[in-house]
Amino acid sequence: MKLIQEKENKLFNRKELVYETSFSGTTPKKEEIKKSISEISKSSEDLIVIDKIHQVYGAKTARINAKIYKTPEELKKVEVINKKPKKKAEEPKKQ
Repeated sequence: MKLIQEKENKLFNRKELVYETSFSGTTPKKEEIKKSISEISKSSEDLIVIDKIHQVYGAKTARINAKIYKTPEELKKVEVINKKPKKKAEEPKKQ
């Protein structure tokens, strides 16, 4: 991963980052990207939000927009987490 841009946003108490990465195969998942950003920036994965993974069709590179918050409270104030927990498949009821 290569850091393209880093901006300090003091209003929201966060860093806004743009990375560029190259890969082989499929586009990396958000969890994989969070893990690699946390290793690079030495911050917790819980404080990182991936906004966008932009890949040009056919290219093996992607541009990633991410935010790193300073505290979990700031993250909860600003970001809306839409991910719902997955439901387990229920067995059909016997009659």
